[in-house]
Amino acid sequence: LAYLAPFKGTAILMVSMSMIMTIAELGPPWIMKVILDDVIGANSAVAEGERLPLLYMLVAAFLGIRLVSYVMEVLRGRVSFWLAGHITIAVRDQLYKNLTRLGLKFYNKRQVGTLISRVTNDAESMEGFLLDGMPYMLTNALMIVGILGFLFYMSWQLTLCVLIPVPLLVLGGTYFWDRLRRAFRMKYYRWGKLVGLTSEMLSSVRVMKAFAQETREMRRFEGRNEDVFRGDFDSEREAYMFFGTMSMLTSSGLILVWYFGGNSIIDGSFTLGALMAFISYLWMLYEPLQWFGELNTWMSRAMSGAEKIFEVIDTKAETHDTENPADIGTIEGRVSFEEVNFSYESGKPALKKISVDIAPGEMIGLVGRSGAGKSTLINLICRFYDVDDGVLKIDGVDINRIALKDLRSQVGMVLQESLFFSGSVAENIAYGHPDATLEEIMSAARAGNAHNFICGK
Repeated sequence: LAYLAPFKGTAILMVSMSMIMTIAELGPPWIMKVILDDVIGANSAVAEGERLPLLYMLVAAFLGIRLVSYVMEVLRGRVSFWLAGHITIAVRDQLYKNLTRLGLKFYNKRQVGTLISRVTNDAESMEGFLLDGMPYMLTNALMIVGILGFLFYMSWQLTLCVLIPVPLLVLGGTYFWDRLRRAFRMKYYRWGKLVGLTSEMLSSVRVMKAFAQETREMRRFEGRNEDVFRGDFDSEREAYMFFGTMSMLTSSGLILVWYFGGNSIIDGSFTLGALMAFISYLWMLYEPLQWFGELNTWMSRAMSGAEKIFEVIDTKAETHDTENPADIGTIEGRVSFEEVNFSYESGKPALKKISVDIAPGEMIGLVGRSGAGKSTLINLICRFYDVDDGVLKIDGVDINRIALKDLRSQVGMVLQESLFFSGSVAENIAYGHPDATLEEIMSAARAGNAHNFICGK
């Protein structure tokens, strides 16, 4: 609802068009009843000379209703696409925004490919429901209310026959709902694992080839691919079972209507035109009821995707700045670790009682075996993580009191693995300072001993 609020006017317009469509769709069966009973019926109360003009008028009304329905369908389709698209844009923007703000602890426990799947596949599932599910849910709900009104007006006894299967529909929907939701949650989980494996392989293809592990990676992919098939098969099996059961239950009321309606025509309490109109309304009623069965499938897909999306959106972002951050100014470069403890996972300390004092301008090297905590010290200085115990100070100020932007804008970091963003060399050099002039970019390239080979390429 929060994402819908900025588009309230568009949503009201879509509801209005849905109401107009519903009213228009309810007209044709009643027109057919009048034609059968009053125009061509043997027991018509309409005078012989008035029947043909009445027929012309009814056919013209039928044509007008179809034109109105056509225009509303086209316009509503455009409006719903615009509305669903913009809501999805807002959700994707919020998702991406939170992904940029989450701390590294969040990413340590998740594959990049799985997160990509949430931005693409899961968001697409939500958009599909907003585009196709929501408008038709509204129209069909209005259609059911209108049709039931006509049916009770024409014959409350036959209408009760129609409603006999409804409790079974409700019970069936309740039974299948949890099964469908679990099936689609597992389906999208397996899709995320497949995308994650593919992303992992493509990002480390050199390592794979260096160790001749192509066959092993192919077997891993085949296993994940088979899991995806099983997830798809299970979810679609549940969906078809649900839809078939709902279809059988809804159509059972038609048998009762033909039986009791036929008896009513024979004893003269019901006309043929009324029965045909009643049956037409009945089919119109069963269509949205069956669609609501299909809606469970759509909602299961959308809810499964939405759960994954809002898990990221609702995750607490990276540590916020204090209300009154310290005015650090230009950092001189004194770094002090005072009895610092830190662990990536509870019970597995990466640093224990570390105390280090680094003077401004001092060049030092950290030496130790893999996993000793060398990169961890750098991560703490950049405040990718916060210390568990002890104090880390920059120029004598507790790092937790320094605004993240002030800190990181004055820290230069060279990663162990080279990483380039799509774009020009100049854009990559100026990534941390987008407003840098060409002279500043060239100066940075010279400082990094890169200017000559960049120009010579």
